[in-house]
Amino acid sequence: MSQVVDFELVFGHGQQKRYTVTARLSPDGGTPATLATDEIDIDQTALLSLTSDARAYGRALTAMVFSAPMQNAWHRAMGYRSASTAPLHLRLSCDLASENLQALRWETLVDPRDSSRPLALSTGIWLSRTLDADDPAPPAGPASSAVVALVAAPRDSARFNLAQIDVAGQIDTITAFCAHRPTTILARELGSRSPTRANLMSALRASPGYVYLVAHGVGVNDEIHLWLEDDAGLGYALPASELVRQVADLRRQPELIVLMVCRGAGLSHSDGWLSTLGARLIRAGVPAVLAMQGDLSLASGDRLGRALFSELDQHCPIEQAVAIARGVIAKTDEWWLPVLFTRSGRAVQRRGTTAPHKEGAARASGIHGLDYERGLHDLKRRLSAESMAEYLTLEARLRENIRRERLFGGTESIRSERAEIIFALNELALSCCHISFNEMCTQ
Repeated sequence: MSQVVDFELVFGHGQQKRYTVTARLSPDGGTPATLATDEIDIDQTALLSLTSDARAYGRALTAMVFSAPMQNAWHRAMGYRSASTAPLHLRLSCDLASENLQALRWETLVDPRDSSRPLALSTGIWLSRTLDADDPAPPAGPASSAVVALVAAPRDSARFNLAQIDVAGQIDTITAFCAHRPTTILARELGSRSPTRANLMSALRASPGYVYLVAHGVGVNDEIHLWLEDDAGLGYALPASELVRQVADLRRQPELIVLMVCRGAGLSHSDGWLSTLGARLIRAGVPAVLAMQGDLSLASGDRLGRALFSELDQHCPIEQAVAIARGVIAKTDEWWLPVLFTRSGRAVQRRGTTAPHKEGAARASGIHGLDYERGLHDLKRRLSAESMAEYLTLEARLRENIRRERLFGGTESIRSERAEIIFALNELALSCCHISFNEMCTQ
């Protein structure tokens, strides 16, 4: 069985300004099965009136999207997920040409069965917006762990009515959560490596695994621009199209680009510009883009970044890492701001990295997982009545440990607990043979 249950909602244009939605389920990593198709109404005006209340917005959007057929499809998907104990990856696939769809706050969706539970904050559910794009040929070798970070705060920001960016605070934040990674920070305050176009492009050509951009986004002649700095520290408008083109031309694209882009003149998060930029970077070959659909506070950005890179350090899939990172800001009113864009056809695991192993210590001991399970069944048949209670306790702990690994990945504490449980099971097996561990090693 696949480690992840994929549930995809595909949106498109229907008749008379309505939208079509198709629910697809892929429980085993194979061809998705279509569970339901329906036409729905999405009242943009009603949603616009709720933008100041994320939870009310989410309840309203959920009621519009989850018609009776969609609710039935959701129940089936959750039933399968409950039976398998695997995490569920909710993929939201929208027509890129529809700015209205792209501008919706999909991250506020709630569980159709319980409107008090936002899906983005639900344990074991990963949420991303997907783009139907072909995966590029996988590059040779593992991805780099290096980070390129840029913090742009031009001296003349006030002239263009751009809010001040706390550069020192951002540098401290980036330095903290990238402490265990090779990191290049482009910021005027750090001296020679200022946040200019030339320095950014040079840093990107070094093929970093991760890119973290802090800058203003401005609208110039109907195009998105990132407000960087020139050599004098004054504002320089980099067209998003140029950034996308440069990224597409790289020998190897970053595994993840994080856009901490603040709204500037000529832009509103209601017009879908953020989604357009994220989608274009995905099409340029980037497997994942994390962007903010609003202005995230420095405190929340610090906590989000620390949690995100901590999980990535554990080789978590990016979707899982974002879900866990979002959880650390769950008690704020900013939890819905992060938006994760991914490819609809890409594997959950990052390219060129090693997936956390489900079989843990059993595999590390040279024992195949299936053989180990057969050994447990054989052990169970041979146990005495007084040993059975100990066995059942250990078996229950092992199954819970495996369930937690599927939900949260192979963290150090989970792997350590797995090794302890398997050691105890091995001791129990040896006791059936009336031989101690030390005697076995001697023989």
